[in-house]
Amino acid sequence: LTGRVRVTDLHHITAAGRVIYPPGYLGQIEGAAMMGLGMTLTEDMPTLEGRYLADNLDQYMIPTMHDAPDQRVDVLDNTPTTDSFPVRGVGELGIEAVAPAICSAIEAATGIRVQRLPVDPGYLLSALCAQEENFS
Repeated sequence: LTGRVRVTDLHHITAAGRVIYPPGYLGQIEGAAMMGLGMTLTEDMPTLEGRYLADNLDQYMIPTMHDAPDQRVDVLDNTPTTDSFPVRGVGELGIEAVAPAICSAIEAATGIRVQRLPVDPGYLLSALCAQEENFS
């Protein structure tokens, strides 16, 4: 038991109006999802009395391509024909649903309701041990 969470697949269903440049759209969604993955599982900057504990960023763990899950993006173009501005910027649309999806999957698999981010192995193992003690 390691407490490590590995995301193998992400399926995005997005609705941001008409897509003008599909490769750029997909890049924004998939890139933002990687940001969400890091925010959810590894990225942390602990502070004490308002100061960062780290002196540099060598311990700030961001996801790499090795951590990247398979991603599928489905685009809903349900923009009403009466919409006077059917094209919108996608920005970082792919980031919002990642943390709730991962935390819901953790709860479904373990019964642990995640209370903070990131969900690092130490946090998850502690929660699993506490859960086991409550059942004993």
